[in-house]
Amino acid sequence: MPCDRAERVFTAAMDIDRDDWRRLKRVRRMTGVEGFHVHQMRHTFACQWLERGGSLAALQQVLGHASITTTRGTRGCRMRR
Repeated sequence: MPCDRAERVFTAAMDIDRDDWRRLKRVRRMTGVEGFHVHQMRHTFACQWLERGGSLAALQQVLGHASITTTRGTRGCRMRR
């Protein structure tokens, strides 16, 4: 069952306003974190989903991937079997 757009995680169509970007930039500067990108949060979410035993097919829907191959490409995740 496909997810509604509002249920997806960090899609390109999401509106992240200028204030959100400024807050993220300020937090990065305060913490000394260099090279952090919002897309990394999406990848972290996907890895944790898989590590906790979530299904690849459901993750595909949540991430809004058209192809399961794209979802399967989530590298560096330890998946429960």
